[in-house]
Amino acid sequence: MKLARWPFIEPAIALSAIGRVWLLVSSPITLILLGRIFSPEEQGYYFTFSSLVALQSFVELGFAIVIVNNASHEWSMLRLTERRDVAGEPSVIARLGSIARFALRWYAAAAVLFSVAVGIGGQWFLAQRGAVETQWREPWWAVVILTGVLLCTLPLTALLEGCGQLPTLNRYRLAQAVAGTLVLWGAIVGGAGLWASPFWLAVAVVRDVAIIFRYRHFFRTLFTARSGLPVHWRREIWPMQWRLAISGVANYFAFSLFTPIMFRYQGAAEAGRMGMTLTAVTAIQSVATAWLQVRAPRFGMLIARRSYAALDRLFYVTTATVVGVVVSGAVLFWLVVAALYAAGHPLAERVLPPSTTAVFLVAATLVMVSASESTYLRAHKREPIMVLSVVSSIAIAVLSWALGSTVGALGEALGYAGVYALVVVWETRILQLARRHWHRDPAPEGAPS
Repeated sequence: MKLARWPFIEPAIALSAIGRVWLLVSSPITLILLGRIFSPEEQGYYFTFSSLVALQSFVELGFAIVIVNNASHEWSMLRLTERRDVAGEPSVIARLGSIARFALRWYAAAAVLFSVAVGIGGQWFLAQRGAVETQWREPWWAVVILTGVLLCTLPLTALLEGCGQLPTLNRYRLAQAVAGTLVLWGAIVGGAGLWASPFWLAVAVVRDVAIIFRYRHFFRTLFTARSGLPVHWRREIWPMQWRLAISGVANYFAFSLFTPIMFRYQGAAEAGRMGMTLTAVTAIQSVATAWLQVRAPRFGMLIARRSYAALDRLFYVTTATVVGVVVSGAVLFWLVVAALYAAGHPLAERVLPPSTTAVFLVAATLVMVSASESTYLRAHKREPIMVLSVVSSIAIAVLSWALGSTVGALGEALGYAGVYALVVVWETRILQLARRHWHRDPAPEGAPS
């Protein structure tokens, strides 16, 4: 297998990048509509919904990453027929099928637990502060239920991702991104208020159902495959999953507490400004993530073949691309924020000041460096950064609470960026040591990569 030297030519990357560019282009329009049509309190509830829904990491426990990495290793010995059945050694198909069955059961239970616990807990939190006139309860429960449905479909799309079906998946994701955004805009302009979030999620549910139907023969093959030894969950999956689970729970405190802390201590309006800014920052990161998403299964396949030289070349090109994309987007967004404040535009009151925004953008760049290194490490079906994830997440959570409740958004930003500067140094050292120990037995020279 030849590896493309230029990272932009693969269809999967192109489709993913187009979808994320659409997100980058459409997000300012969405933010403008929210700023003009929503009240400051509604805007705060809208973004706090998103932060609370991220609590799904407490029940999902990082299993999607495990599915992608384990499936990619099995898929290196399988292929898809024209009818979209799985062809190859029956014992390998059975192993992949055992992953699919276990993952589906896991996520079905996670969806129920999420809907009950987060639904009730989120309602209690949102009722503690905010405007009584804002109608948020019914939209909140619609968001929770639809997110639960998406949790049920997540293991199936993750399995397809690990099995090299990203070009097709990304076509559906691109269609959903465009359709979902148009539906969201229509809901906002049409006066749906906080119901705009459930409308967007409903489009995502339709997308996943369409993907599953398209690959119905693929899933039928896996769910009926029984010959051979199944994947041993406790020995082959759990050692990585429990570490990812701890990292995933810790990451909630690292990435999703900023807006709720503002909501609790500074009010719904300040939470709205935080949410608006972080949405734009996340959109920039999302474009850069396109390269990591597509490369993750490729990393796993190269590791399965012990093609470590090709793996490292691909990793360095991917990391350089990711950093270049996020830096370019960060500079552009900061210039827009600075221009809004300089002109005294009304929308300037709906985003954080340029100084605070700049610190968050620096942190976002450091996060993407860390994400690239994490993708490389986890492609080995190992999780050597659990301690780092937990320590850094606790540090970010403590600093966010201590500084956010007193200093405000700038304090949160400074704590976030400072911790991630140390994370990158620590993680880079872990990567260097891991490569030295894990790559002692490369494939014979001349073997296909």
